[in-house]
Amino acid sequence: MITLEISSTDIKLMEVGKGRVIKWASRSLASSVLEEDVVLDSQALSDAVKQLMSSSGIKGRNIIASVSGLYSLSRLMMVPTPLGSTTDGSGDSEGYNTLN
Repeated sequence: MITLEISSTDIKLMEVGKGRVIKWASRSLASSVLEEDVVLDSQALSDAVKQLMSSSGIKGRNIIASVSGLYSLSRLMMVPTPLGSTTDGSGDSEGYNTLN
């Protein structure tokens, strides 16, 4: 799994597999790419992500993206625990785990 975090100042990539970090990389962004968490130059942002993936050796097409900013929204989600697995105690009595 690859995660991508985009902020107004930088981008961060992390490749995770089997419950551990395999590779990670970060790169600062030019001030002309984002302003007040609004993308001004989508091509420059795309190029920066591609360059960071290439230079770090992180490969993949399934990416989980996170964009921070004033208008970000977080919410709790209840996700069923797969059959046969155990919970770490953070779930409820019906086998649901909470994600935030």
